[in-house]
Amino acid sequence: MPSPTRKQTASDEPHVLPLRAVSGHTVLAGLLESLAVEVATERLARGLGEVSLVLDVTDSHAAEVEPSLLREAMRPLLVAACDAAAKAAPRLREVVVTSVAGPAGLEIEVADSGPGPEAGTLATTTAARPIVERLGGTLVCSACPDGGSAVTLRLPHRGLRRQAA
Repeated sequence: MPSPTRKQTASDEPHVLPLRAVSGHTVLAGLLESLAVEVATERLARGLGEVSLVLDVTDSHAAEVEPSLLREAMRPLLVAACDAAAKAAPRLREVVVTSVAGPAGLEIEVADSGPGPEAGTLATTTAARPIVERLGGTLVCSACPDGGSAVTLRLPHRGLRRQAA
């Protein structure tokens, strides 16, 4: 299985970022890159179908959460997406992870090119939900228009959560 790829901008150079926390924030790109490499390596070692992992995550995005908890929440989502994508035609086997930061918080989406919303993806979402709730976030699973499914993890900014309380 090839290494995960990251979408590049003109100023980006390909690299793997170390997992680190900066001022109470977990740098998302580093966490997701290390996790994607781990999942890809495990799939290769187990002889599972090849899947292209694409990370479209901005280097500046950071989550205001404990890195180990975010990793624990993201791992099963990434594994389930790879398993679903492996069921697609060989040229279509892809998992795309994106992040979007907004005024309310951070969204991380894991989308697969599988044949449709998989029971395994829904079960994984249910299993990951308690971890996500410990992070103060939510999970939403939806069908993609061109096939496959997408799971979106929404993490609010901590300051916003405090104001609402």
